[in-house]
Amino acid sequence: MLVSLVSSRVAGLSAIYSWMYFSNWDWALLGHRAFWIVLGQTIALVFPDTLALICLSWSLGSLLGILSRRTIPVIGALFCLVLLFGELVAVPQYTQLQLLFLQNMLGQGMLHRNDNYAVFSLMFYKVVFPALVQIVLVLLPSFWGMSKGLGMATLPLLLRMIVWAPTIAIMALLATRQAVFLAAIATHNLTWLQHGWQMPPLLLAVVGPVVYWVTTTGWPRWFGNARRPIVL
Repeated sequence: MLVSLVSSRVAGLSAIYSWMYFSNWDWALLGHRAFWIVLGQTIALVFPDTLALICLSWSLGSLLGILSRRTIPVIGALFCLVLLFGELVAVPQYTQLQLLFLQNMLGQGMLHRNDNYAVFSLMFYKVVFPALVQIVLVLLPSFWGMSKGLGMATLPLLLRMIVWAPTIAIMALLATRQAVFLAAIATHNLTWLQHGWQMPPLLLAVVGPVVYWVTTTGWPRWFGNARRPIVL
């Protein structure tokens, strides 16, 4: 459910820029230097969260793979169902709850209906695009991680902990901040909300896949030959 929430926020940001480029495309823009500057700034803004979500999903999948073993088909199916429920039901309702709380706390005049109404009034960006983001950035990397997790039993325990520790820390921080937000709603305390509204440093999720790649692919390739005895 927490991953669905992160995915919806990444999809919301990506949808705005996707609409800007694809729904208002003009080939003449390619000839303007300013277009390439803005495009680079857009990629720099969207890419880190996109990469982090992929790595977070991969690490969670690998954790499920090593813990589930023979039951991975059942766990994988349940994982898909929870993601689907989160995307279609839980996350939209939770987001609406957040907006209603902000309106009550800050006043109706402080929040507009939607500054990006032109984007999210379209069915594609409101429903289809978030589902595509979750499939591509969450579901597929999770399945990939599950397949890798089944083979992680041969890795030393310390390396496995290094792979999963950043992801577990991020999920714990996400859960804590959502709990703070719910506490802010219950107590009508705006100060608590200011501490719980920010997203955690998701780029920590990149550590897990990088460590896994270095230990399983990069390290043997780079240093494996150095350990072999020289035969004359």
